[in-house]
Amino acid sequence: VFDLERVEVLRGPQGTLFGAGSQGGTVRFITPKPNLNTVQGYGRGELAFTEGGDSSYELGAAVNVPLIEGQLAVRASGYYRRGGGYIDRVDYITGNMVDENSNHSSTIVAQAALTWKPTETLTITPSVFYQDMDLGDGNYYWEGLSDRSRGDFRNGNAVANTSSDRFVLPALAIELDLGNVALFSNTSYFDRKQEAVNDYTAFES
Repeated sequence: VFDLERVEVLRGPQGTLFGAGSQGGTVRFITPKPNLNTVQGYGRGELAFTEGGDSSYELGAAVNVPLIEGQLAVRASGYYRRGGGYIDRVDYITGNMVDENSNHSSTIVAQAALTWKPTETLTITPSVFYQDMDLGDGNYYWEGLSDRSRGDFRNGNAVANTSSDRFVLPALAIELDLGNVALFSNTSYFDRKQEAVNDYTAFES
């Protein structure tokens, strides 16, 4: 989560609000709601280097714009991160290089929300969250092919252990303030597609 307001750590059990999977507690990542009165902007960049591997970098930005002051506002953010690989995939028989720094990764995140307050007591916020993560190879190495003292990490899988994880999360939040009582409805739909390749060449070598 790039555009983040706060993190809440709730002691368990939390089954009443968050389901049976939260008996031990719940960690909530709360993103900022659109601000109806103020233009806001936020950006961040990072560049890092790994000895014996590729460089890593990230870039993200968020912007908040009131369209009708006090009534309608939009907030959107985008983020990209490239994680440089540092494990080489080699032919486990010959030792020849197949893919240098093969365990690179990339992550794309996009988020948008629109808050509409038609009355002083009613607030409607549709939103959508998108994330796409791709890994070029597994984050592990073979002890027999590597030299840790030299920072030389290798795996001998016959094929790359790639993985991809993409999801879209649209939601609609409605809040009605009745004075001493507030009614809140939050409806969402989670669409996720995950694919992975697993190579068990290590068991044959």
